[in-house]
Amino acid sequence: MKQFKGSVIAALVLVLVLGAIYLLEVRGRGGGGGERALPGFEAAEVVSLELRYPKAAFRFKKSGGDGADGSPMWEVLRALPADGKLNKWYPADEDVLSSILDALSQMKVDKVASSKEPGGQEGQEGREGIESFGLARPAVTLTLNIAGGKSLTVYVGSDTPTGSGTYVSVGGDARVLITNASSVYPLMNHTVNDLREKRLLDLPLSKINRVEFRYPAGSFAIVREGELWKPGRLEGGVSLDQFSVKNALNDLANLKADRFIDDEPRDLSRYGLDRPALEVSLDSSKLHNVVQFGGKAGRQRYLKIAGKEPVFSITNFVFERLPRNIDDLRSRSLVDFKTDNVSALEISSATGYAKYIKSGGKWKEQAMSGSKGRISDVAAALGAIKRLRIEEFVSDAPEEIASYGLGSGAWVIAVTTPARKIKILLGKEERRGKEGRVYAKLAGEDPVYMVSNEILSELGLSAGKGREPAP
Repeated sequence: MKQFKGSVIAALVLVLVLGAIYLLEVRGRGGGGGERALPGFEAAEVVSLELRYPKAAFRFKKSGGDGADGSPMWEVLRALPADGKLNKWYPADEDVLSSILDALSQMKVDKVASSKEPGGQEGQEGREGIESFGLARPAVTLTLNIAGGKSLTVYVGSDTPTGSGTYVSVGGDARVLITNASSVYPLMNHTVNDLREKRLLDLPLSKINRVEFRYPAGSFAIVREGELWKPGRLEGGVSLDQFSVKNALNDLANLKADRFIDDEPRDLSRYGLDRPALEVSLDSSKLHNVVQFGGKAGRQRYLKIAGKEPVFSITNFVFERLPRNIDDLRSRSLVDFKTDNVSALEISSATGYAKYIKSGGKWKEQAMSGSKGRISDVAAALGAIKRLRIEEFVSDAPEEIASYGLGSGAWVIAVTTPARKIKILLGKEERRGKEGRVYAKLAGEDPVYMVSNEILSELGLSAGKGREPAP
């Protein structure tokens, strides 16, 4: 029975404690009514600010209009350097800074915890109040300098007992306010890596007109002509896959530092940057940027911008995605046509010939001779031809083509459209691991490719019928 009474008493005490917390935190000592904690504050009017923590502080200032759109850029300086690394102004991460200023402009007063001036002439009660609100040694002190010579200071104290709110005080306001804890989160516990600009290039993708990739083993370039990207040096039917090019350029234009490694490196060989693994130059009509990729460190890769001191690191995955040669950017489609526009399909070799024409929307056989099986579904055959993908770029300028079976013994597939007649030559079959491939080229163009040998069965062709057999 005594144990039961003890449990009841403990429960009552808990209810009283929770009730007290409710009265203090939820009802407070006065109404806030959702008013702005900083009435009249406009983020756009801030010209500089200082973000101070117990063991570090950072200053921000607006510089001249160096942004891509001509707007003022922000710079950051560590005011109390703990390790001496950040001793000059660096571009600031404007997204992080915007989140700080937006949090201040949107901060609302949930309740008023005290109307006494923290640190004022309030005797022992005032000092105890400051301690209880965490404002004697604020978690954050934010001083803002505003256009017109005005200034504003915001102090962030401790969380309320339930953790849903945070005590704040604004210079010039005698009250201690309670605001939602989430509204001060953007102000808390920033490091220098958070606050510095992580974008490594200020060059919009739309402005880039030439890119060169320089590896120790060789280099290649691509250039923009109108809306299309083309190889910088190769000729003879070489076309680029525009989607692959744009993916690579997006990776480069949006490079962001994961870590700031060394702002004043004395020995670039420590980072593999004395002999870069890759240099990429990105040129516009006015700017020339060179990104240097160095050695690998775990899952990171060192890099720097030529002409600038700092060394950064990024995830090595970005480096691995970049093209190693021009073939990585080339179009893998062998032919491109609309099947509905095809009026004739011909398949021929030294020993056989077949021709199919479309009449009245239906396909019919027009001619047949030699050792060639009939195609029962011409539309399906055209679909197979259109889906042909280049599996391997064999040679862009072959000295001869007979060794590939692309001479007089090759199958010739001709597709007639209103715009042109496309001729594909298929030669010898070879194995590439577990995959079977066949040499191919387009009539009138130099490059020799390999495509999947599945096209042979889809068109009813086989080794030894009008072609040289596989070696």
